[in-house]
Amino acid sequence: EEAKARAAEEAQRANEKALQQAVKKYERAAVLAVEQAKATTAEKAQRVNEQALEEAVEKYRRSEELAVEQAKAKAAEEAQLVKEKALGEAALKAQHSKELAVEEAEARAAEEARGAGEKALEEERALAMEEEERKINAYTMKLKLMKANCVSESKKNSAHGQEIK
Repeated sequence: EEAKARAAEEAQRANEKALQQAVKKYERAAVLAVEQAKATTAEKAQRVNEQALEEAVEKYRRSEELAVEQAKAKAAEEAQLVKEKALGEAALKAQHSKELAVEEAEARAAEEARGAGEKALEEERALAMEEEERKINAYTMKLKLMKANCVSESKKNSAHGQEIK
């Protein structure tokens, strides 16, 4: 009977130790999963930032070209109308109009690009965070189920040890 009792106690201690090791293992795995999720989110945010910047640069370049073309057309029309009065005055007006149109186009393009980039980044970050939170919640639930199974198995082993006693 003493041998049975000792065997049951040893089995109980072994079960408790195994349970503690399993819980530590799953806790380490959960920490690793969270760190990986954070890294994935940071990579996605970096890609979104790079894409938004590329789009903003392209949009700025296109608007700058359009503004230059529009300014040239306006300058040519003005020069033709006032050619009889003074060629120097027409050239001065054309230059001023061109600079003003370019400045306005640059300001508009920069503002639009900034707004589009920020919006896209916000949306991508929100989606990435929701996805990572869902993964973490699913993994946490899995760990809780595993822990519950370990506790249940430990209780069964304890009950078996009591029966042996």
